[in-house]
Amino acid sequence: SQQDPVYQRAAARVAEAGPGFDRDSEVLSAAVERRDVARLRDLVAAWAYSREDAVYQRGAGALAAQGPAYDDAVEGLHRAVATQHVLALRTALDRWQFCKQDPSFLSASALVADVGARFDVAVAELEACLSAKSVTRLLEAVQAWTFSEETPVFREASSKAEQWGEERDQLVARLDRAQQGRHMEDLRAALSRWTFDAEDAQEAGVAWEATHKDEYDGMAQMLQTAVEHKDVKLLQELVHAWNFSKYDTLYVGARATLERLEPIWEQQIREIQKVVEDFVLTHMDMPRLRKCVQSWEFDQNDQFFVEAKKRYEEWGPAYDAAVARVQHASLTKHVTELRAALDAWGFADTDPVFTIAQERLQELAPQFDRLSMELQAAIDAKNLNMLRNLVPGWPFSDQEEVYQRARELAGGRLASKKGVRASVARGLVVLGFIKR
Repeated sequence: SQQDPVYQRAAARVAEAGPGFDRDSEVLSAAVERRDVARLRDLVAAWAYSREDAVYQRGAGALAAQGPAYDDAVEGLHRAVATQHVLALRTALDRWQFCKQDPSFLSASALVADVGARFDVAVAELEACLSAKSVTRLLEAVQAWTFSEETPVFREASSKAEQWGEERDQLVARLDRAQQGRHMEDLRAALSRWTFDAEDAQEAGVAWEATHKDEYDGMAQMLQTAVEHKDVKLLQELVHAWNFSKYDTLYVGARATLERLEPIWEQQIREIQKVVEDFVLTHMDMPRLRKCVQSWEFDQNDQFFVEAKKRYEEWGPAYDAAVARVQHASLTKHVTELRAALDAWGFADTDPVFTIAQERLQELAPQFDRLSMELQAAIDAKNLNMLRNLVPGWPFSDQEEVYQRARELAGGRLASKKGVRASVARGLVVLGFIKR
């Protein structure tokens, strides 16, 4: 019966609590639908009705399921907000799976809306500096950065700024030292390693290189040519006139070459001067002159060498002819020709060819003179028997005049006797005294 006291109390309770329950149930259900975890927590904690109610159970279940993920998401937002990590905020907001009216979400969205444009400009500046390797701008952009240092592009820019800044400073110092020391080689090496955006120090180095390029390259080319041709005199002049760094590799090499060659060159110069002087004074020492010319290892246009070579080329053919004459006469034992060749010798009497020929003449002359006198005596006496004995055993050149006369005379007399004998024999045959 509705008049039952129990019923009356229940009805009164429903009438009293019903509107509030309906309202709270509706709000709780809406929070569940919107995934409004923060609101759910408040509603579940403030629920004044039975925990067995289906609406409550649904809300509590949703809170239990979504709460941990929500807490993680909120913590990520707060951390990103605190560090101004705009990229992390944007990522977290894009991945947000809860109510978009959540205070944490709204706060993070407001921050992104406020600083996002400035962040994008700052990122673009860093990327542009990295692309151009503009160290100064990059350092300024890194110093002006007001966002999270965990932003990837900032981390790269910060690392590169430190690395490039150190490299740039070293190159700037090297460029400055190179200009101060006029070290073109080192300046060019530093400029070749400059991979950054143009800066005052680099542009000053380029300008200095352009200003001194022709002078340096010209002297460097002459140094190389002088070294290649062993032109000691030119090397001396260039080393003395060099007005760039004394540590230049090319200069150091040329200086070392000069120090090595100069004593040898001076010695050869003294020798060749002495040889030419002696030659001019009629010593005519061709072997010595030839040795100086052929052993010369320096510049072929050196005035002392040119003079010596001129003398050598002027007298060389005559000397070679004289040598050939003496050696041939000596080899063929043509004593008369050897004497004539030695008498006509117009060169140094210390020449090995001459001295050897003299020794050869001294060796041959006694026998030659004796046999020549015997031949001449036989010729004068027309002693055929003596000629027959001497001519076949003649040990000297068959071009000797006395020998040729002796051979001619001996040959003619023999032929004459044979002719007489043949005529007598034919007569005896005719007369019948002998048979054919």
